[in-house]
Amino acid sequence: MLRHLTGDEARESSVQPDRPLFGTILVPLSGLNQGWTAFEQALPLARREGSRLEGLYVAPSWTQVSGHTPRTMRSRFDRRCQEAGISGGLLIEMGDVCRKIWEQAHWADLVVLDATHCPKDQPLARLNSKFATLLRTCPKPVLAVPGAASPAWRRALLAYDGSPKANRALAMTRYLITSSRWRLALTMVTVLEGDRVTMDQVNEARAYLESGGAAVDSVVTQGPVAETILALVAKHDSDVIIMGGYGLGSLMEIVLGSTVDQILRQSLKPVLIWRTS
Repeated sequence: MLRHLTGDEARESSVQPDRPLFGTILVPLSGLNQGWTAFEQALPLARREGSRLEGLYVAPSWTQVSGHTPRTMRSRFDRRCQEAGISGGLLIEMGDVCRKIWEQAHWADLVVLDATHCPKDQPLARLNSKFATLLRTCPKPVLAVPGAASPAWRRALLAYDGSPKANRALAMTRYLITSSRWRLALTMVTVLEGDRVTMDQVNEARAYLESGGAAVDSVVTQGPVAETILALVAKHDSDVIIMGGYGLGSLMEIVLGSTVDQILRQSLKPVLIWRTS
């Protein structure tokens, strides 16, 4: 157990590798191709985990709840689930999209989102971004999927900065490298920023990850955080990035931006973000 974890973090670090971590996966769909890319990313995850896949389509009005688009989407959703050999169903709702996703996320273990809606690099865009708001408030881990799915995960990269949210992500990471369903190879990357994280924390995090029997390739370096992480993703041919959520206060994030936003804008690989609430 990591000595520097809080009580909540310590409880979350007790994930059992032989039990599925994501029993139910929620995938919001918009009817556009990008949303279906997130769905196609969720299918192999659900197969590995033995998960139930819950789709969510939020119609703009009650008159469209039973219209042509929802019927077409349900048919496509059911067909792909049947082809993949997994259980699932599509829920049709009406109302505010982000609110409905947030409500349904409480009943899921993972939310898979289309990352093409992440905020642009301007303060006003960050202020008005419903996607960023959802990431900050979502009660469950989020997998943000860029323009292309990455179905065959073999290697993950964990961005570890010693923050509470990064510590919570350790249990999920340990599961992915030790569970017989996954056994991903792992590179743990720490980009030093002042005294934000110590080498004792880095070594303790690595020891916790390796306590399940998996080897961890640890990289401690310096440089621009997001650019360094993305360069190492390419160097190590990682299939997914794992990281904690937003770390600065809301006002600072709006003014300065965040590492999470920058990685979401630039990454070609899915980003698995520990719950940010």
